[in-house]
Amino acid sequence: MKISNFSFFQTIRFKLLVGLFTVLTISIGAAMFGIWNYERDSFMVSIRGETMRAGRIIEKSLRTAMLSNNRGAIHKSLAEISTIMAPPSRVMIVAPGGRVVFSSDPSQVGSIFIGSQDQACAACHLREKIPAAHETILLSSRAGPILRSRIEINGQPVCYRCHSADRQVLGTLLFDAYVGGTFQMLRTVAIRTFLTGLLTFMAVILVMTWLITRLIHQPIQNLIAGFEAVGSGDFTYWVDIKGSDEFCDMATSFNVTSRAIGRYIEEIKASNAETSTLYSMLQRMSRTIKLSELTGIVFDLFYEFFGFEEIMMININEDRKECYTAIWRKKEQRRLHHRRFNPNTEKLPGSTLKMEELQQWTENCFNQTVFPEHGARVLIPLIYNNENAGIISIRAAAGQTIPPHEKRLIRTMASHIAISFANARLYHMATTDGLTGLFTKRFFLNTTDHMTTPGSPTARPFWLMMMDLDHFKEVNDTYGHPAGDQVLIQLADLIRANIRYGDIPCRYGGEEFIIILPESSGDTAFIQGVADRVLLAVANHTFTYRDCRSIRCTISIGIASFPGHAATAEEVIQKVDNALYAAKEGGRNRVCSAH
Repeated sequence: MKISNFSFFQTIRFKLLVGLFTVLTISIGAAMFGIWNYERDSFMVSIRGETMRAGRIIEKSLRTAMLSNNRGAIHKSLAEISTIMAPPSRVMIVAPGGRVVFSSDPSQVGSIFIGSQDQACAACHLREKIPAAHETILLSSRAGPILRSRIEINGQPVCYRCHSADRQVLGTLLFDAYVGGTFQMLRTVAIRTFLTGLLTFMAVILVMTWLITRLIHQPIQNLIAGFEAVGSGDFTYWVDIKGSDEFCDMATSFNVTSRAIGRYIEEIKASNAETSTLYSMLQRMSRTIKLSELTGIVFDLFYEFFGFEEIMMININEDRKECYTAIWRKKEQRRLHHRRFNPNTEKLPGSTLKMEELQQWTENCFNQTVFPEHGARVLIPLIYNNENAGIISIRAAAGQTIPPHEKRLIRTMASHIAISFANARLYHMATTDGLTGLFTKRFFLNTTDHMTTPGSPTARPFWLMMMDLDHFKEVNDTYGHPAGDQVLIQLADLIRANIRYGDIPCRYGGEEFIIILPESSGDTAFIQGVADRVLLAVANHTFTYRDCRSIRCTISIGIASFPGHAATAEEVIQKVDNALYAAKEGGRNRVCSAH
């Protein structure tokens, strides 16, 4: 998302520069105008004063020649005085009647000069017989501006020889000084002042432009870039503004805020991811209520979402409290391993749980999820309605620890896993035989019916392995029914120990047992190997019961596959039953396959 899509003429920098340009123009223009007017007026006053002083000096210097009534000397003095200044000035002496008596310009002598009638002097001579209002006046002429000074020649006692004592003013001295050079100098000063002001103005504009760009525009651009980065989702963008002004504080606040927003968003994302993961896990765990399937799903979830190295689960056996069932799997392995063991006499399988931890669990010391070894392992007790049904022990990969977000998710999962296993255990208890702990015939028939129904979610190929104890009636007749029950219990243990986890062992009735082996329909050699292993384990096992001497038994086994040997559940059961009958007819203690 782009924020700064406006033109240069819309920027704050342009507006500030226009404002400063206007203010500086008015300020410098007003200052120059004031300086020009003040200096010009002051200079004119000074020029007028100097001109008046020069005129009085001329009047004093001519008085001696006028007292001696030496007209030639007066003309000569006027001519010499007029040439002192450049260009030559003009000096006239006008009689009271207006006749020019003496002049530096001989052509003016004898002419009549009346100030009130002179166009250039009418501004001062308002009316006739009224003296001029000013002693100096600035006039315009073809030769340029003239500064005219008027000096009255007053009568003195020494003048009474030639003039009447009644006349106080003997005449007027007019001194015309050409000031074109002075005005040219003023124009030069004005131009230089203007150029100086202009250069100063440009320098100020350049300096202000640099300062505004550096101190205002650039920080704003940096902030805008930060907002654009945050708007596009980059909350790690850092606005770097050096200094200690308001922009620096804004940048600091922006950086802190963006980091905080980024953390909050990451936390929200992590929370959403955890919620999504938890939902996915719960959804997958809710697909089944069968204990073995649920166990496989839980193991797969831990490996899929957390990538642990090894997982083991310990369950309490409902049929025999002194024994536990251990189910474990390493990451690189495909199938689960299982074994019943007595912790008082046997070593704990796997490497994820210590014997002292198992002892603490059996004593109900674990009531919540713990992370031993600084988070390298995790122990999850499966507690529901204050009943301790099992414990899950997990080990992370070598040198790794469980991160905090995974710990939070595992703690949340623990209660849901416990509930799922509690429900699965209730279902397991309802579908297993009370004596052997194997699944009931009813469960077997329902399972095979689902597995052979086309379109069923659980439909899949499988093998059946039906077995029967040879001469079991003799055991009951010889040692009694309690001993026979013990033989059945130990036979169930042998069956569980020699099949895969996920295979379904069932008590079909009396001394008959049947096993569903899924995911092995085409592997005849594998099924034959499992049957031979069970056959050999029973033949080599010594059954015991209290004070009875050792009891030895054998079994006969028949095997059949679906759909290899039959197209329906009833047919495959009949096929495997026929194979079992063939094994018994063939001499017992052997395995026969259906045809």
